[in-house]
Amino acid sequence: PTPTPTPTAIPVSATGWLSTRQNHLVTSNGSLWIGRGANLQDTRSCGSGTSTSGAPLDDNATGLNEVNRRVDSLTGIWNANFVRLTLESRRTQDNYLNSATYRWLIKQIIDHIGTHPHVYVLVSIWLDPSLDANGWPTTATNQILGQLATDFYSYSYVMFGVSNEPINNFDGAQDSQVWVRMNSAVQAVRDAENALGPNRHIVTVQGTRDWARDVTYYQSHPITSEGGVNVAYETHIYNSPGDFAGMLAPSSTLPLLIGEYGPVNDQWSQATVVDMQTLVDRADAAGVPHLAWTFHQYCSPNLIGQAPGMTWDMNSTNTNGGLGMTLNPTDFGKFLIGHLQKNTVP
Repeated sequence: PTPTPTPTAIPVSATGWLSTRQNHLVTSNGSLWIGRGANLQDTRSCGSGTSTSGAPLDDNATGLNEVNRRVDSLTGIWNANFVRLTLESRRTQDNYLNSATYRWLIKQIIDHIGTHPHVYVLVSIWLDPSLDANGWPTTATNQILGQLATDFYSYSYVMFGVSNEPINNFDGAQDSQVWVRMNSAVQAVRDAENALGPNRHIVTVQGTRDWARDVTYYQSHPITSEGGVNVAYETHIYNSPGDFAGMLAPSSTLPLLIGEYGPVNDQWSQATVVDMQTLVDRADAAGVPHLAWTFHQYCSPNLIGQAPGMTWDMNSTNTNGGLGMTLNPTDFGKFLIGHLQKNTVP
């Protein structure tokens, strides 16, 4: 049979679409795009919108209105132009592929984000039973990605994240295996797009090691699915300041973005809110988009809290998922507001 020709990627002149060019993400007029914003939970609300068994509690109009209220705040007064929407399913029957209700809710959220001009959303597989024990995407994950790519094929402001955080693999011995899974996941998105036309969304693949921190393997082994068109490489940074330069170094050759970052204080790393300014200043200088974790009150490091004056590591009362709560910025949130209001432009 005659092979199906590979459609051309969205041209740079296509209004509203982002694309990759060498080591950067660029806008439809070819200028550098640096998205700045935060992670946002869906109606499952980082577990506070689910029962102890994992059953959704707020997959309804109330839950939808709460998420959209947070979208309005984050992209409004906070001035974010980039949102990472984390898809959360604790049971297979509740995920994007199997629950018509959840699928409808996610569409409503993404449609609402689209009412805010110049805002882009990274729709990410965050918590899903389809991811394996190492956090790698599987064939079942790829089916979800294919459905997402089909449903949002025409959405110029949507990107897709194929997993959350590949864990362990500290010595890189499994890098090549992670790469195969990531390449297949990208191909699942491209297959869905191929069936519909020439649109090629930005797709992010996560670091192969240490909870997505390390993307260095991709420098010598970039994604090859359809030539690696419009693939970006995603790192998560919860590290001490001494690690920042090294973690951002791959941006010299790869289109890199920071999918999560925040202050940390554990046995491995320590970084303060003040250190976050150092991180985002470095990211901005390198042209790297960045997303803070997270616009939530019970999923630290928290950007918001139930009362004024809370710090990033203080969880608010986990009652009703924070429905209707006043969105008070924590100390981390105040930093982010300041940075976004000073720097974010369309």
